[in-house]
Amino acid sequence: LVVDEPTAGLSPVATETVLGSYLPDLARTGAGILVVEQKVDEAFSVADYGLVADLFVTVPDLVNAL
Repeated sequence: LVVDEPTAGLSPVATETVLGSYLPDLARTGAGILVVEQKVDEAFSVADYGLVADLFVTVPDLVNAL
């Protein structure tokens, strides 16, 4: 399951419910879950593994790379 920004626009309480209850409940069923989230600290608090992509590329950078 790929979940993109599941807490976008949610209150802190709703964010805790999504990250602390719903997603772990799904994981316990054996489902693999990939979460893309800007709230890194909150996401890492419930994750088994984490990866931070620190990538900033501008259009001119891409053109110059060609």
